[in-house]
Formats: sequence, C-alpha cells, structure tokens
Amino acid sequence: DLVVSDKIVALTGRNGAGKSHLLEALGLSVISAGSYGAATVNKGSIDPVKQLVAEYRPTGGSSGLSAFGTEARRWGEILDWIDNSPDSRKLVLSDEPFSTTDPHEQEYMIKS
Repeated sequence: DLVVSDKIVALTGRNGAGKSHLLEALGLSVISAGSYGAATVNKGSIDPVKQLVAEYRPTGGSSGLSAFGTEARRWGEILDWIDNSPDSRKLVLSDEPFSTTDPHEQEYMIKS
C-alpha cells in the first residue's frame, strides 16, 4: 500500500514484498540523478534533491544506548535537521522506523 500525505510517503506491505529493495532502488536512483543527471528508470522524473539521509535499523552498542535509544536519538537528530535546514529539497529514506520496539509503540512513535 502507498500512503501519501503533504510531505510524507509511506509504503507498507507484507514481509518479503520488496519494500526494502524499492527503498534502496529509489535511493540509488536519486543519487544517480543528482550525480550524473540520469537515472535508470523506464519512465518518470526525479526532482533534484539537495540533501539525502538514509536511516536503517540501528544496533546500539558503542554509544552505551540500547538499539531503541540509539534509534530515538537518531530520529531526534533527523527531525532537528529537517526543521533547521534551510533547503527544502531533502529526502529521508527509512526502512522500518522504530522497529526496535513493539508494534503498538512503533505506530505511536511514527505518528508522533
């Protein structure tokens, strides 16, 4: 399923449906289009992106925080960057945000 709001696009689907691969392909296409002026797509267009952040599952570890603590801190940094960056042409790609917590808390964190 594809859910689109004013500035957020959410792609949902069952396990093994290819969501992560689509996210990776999108990121590589945006980088290619920005670097070389062309992307490997059959049809379509990609608006220039000035800043790109790819956020994937954290593991905790050396920071002294749990995986959830690391992810919450990282999302705080990403949201600050979105709010304080003067350029509006930015893209954040995230694969399963807040997957380090239970599904009910995950839904709450994403909607917040």
